[in-house]
Amino acid sequence: MIGVIVQKSELNNYKTLTIDDGTGKISARAFENNVLLDKTDVGDVVLIIGRPREFSSEKYILIEIIKKIVIE
Repeated sequence: MIGVIVQKSELNNYKTLTIDDGTGKISARAFENNVLLDKTDVGDVVLIIGRPREFSSEKYILIEIIKKIVIE
């Protein structure tokens, strides 16, 4: 998916991004590879490759790869 980071937070053992792709918002999480998110900030356009997951009826994307897209 491609979207804009609208929120970034860090909880106990994982980091969460809220991504807006123009059709809606979804959270994307990184547990073990949370260093992937260190190079991203709110307002960045990113490409995320991940797996859809659900926990306590909340749907999110488990991030496998994230790349910042540079718009010139």
